[in-house]
Amino acid sequence: MTKNKNIAKNKAAKNLRNTGVNTKKNQSHQAELITQMTSTHEGPIPDPRTLQSYEDLCPGATDRIITMAEKNADHHHKATMVTLHIEENNQKNENEIAKLYFNDRKTGFNYGAILLTVCLFASIGFFYIGNNLAGGIFIGVTMLSTVMKFIPTKQSIPNDKDNADSSEE
Repeated sequence: MTKNKNIAKNKAAKNLRNTGVNTKKNQSHQAELITQMTSTHEGPIPDPRTLQSYEDLCPGATDRIITMAEKNADHHHKATMVTLHIEENNQKNENEIAKLYFNDRKTGFNYGAILLTVCLFASIGFFYIGNNLAGGIFIGVTMLSTVMKFIPTKQSIPNDKDNADSSEE
């Protein structure tokens, strides 16, 4: 019996004696005690005792295990670097798309402002020359389109979720 098991058995027997239970029954309980020792390990390289037992069973195993761990670490490092590079490129692409989208919106806003100004001056010109019908139509359409622009509506802004939904269909 190992030293740890003897210590555990002695402690258990002492605890049973302290409870005031009959000593003959204590001896039968002592025989039923089981000590379990658990060891855990994380990582690619085992603890030195286990590593030595592998080396004893198969000479060269320690070197192969360490080489395998080094290759695994190198592969993990390369995969992480590739992932970071891809994420960096995706971020750059998303920024470029956002810039293009907002530049497009800005250009549309500028053209709209120019068209609004032209229509206002045209309606004023029609009113000035006495053509109230044409002046009324120009000012009405101009005002209606301007007011409609400020009424909130659903707009489709390109994003990944919309693209994923359309590709599934």
